[in-house]
Amino acid sequence: MKMLGVYHIALLKAAKEDAFVSHMRRNVFRSDVLQLTRVTSGFSHELLKRPGALRQYAWHVTANLVTSSGYDFDQNVERLQANIEKLGVVIGVDTYTVMEADQ
Repeated sequence: MKMLGVYHIALLKAAKEDAFVSHMRRNVFRSDVLQLTRVTSGFSHELLKRPGALRQYAWHVTANLVTSSGYDFDQNVERLQANIEKLGVVIGVDTYTVMEADQ
């Protein structure tokens, strides 16, 4: 089973976008921001940028699960905010369950 979490992040006015992207890749993707549980076998990540003038990003996380009990992405918001506090603000999180195609 897989679940997707999308953390929405708005950059602070003083933050440089390249510094934010680098920080996400070097620190957040490799840190303990995401809480491992007994049902997670790992995570994969993508950083997405909203087109246009807004300085908003989405951190797209796939949680690979060993059971169907689900994963609580909301539990990571405070740790993520603490990790990026000098660069941005977490403005929301969306959670989805991946529905496998019929065989």
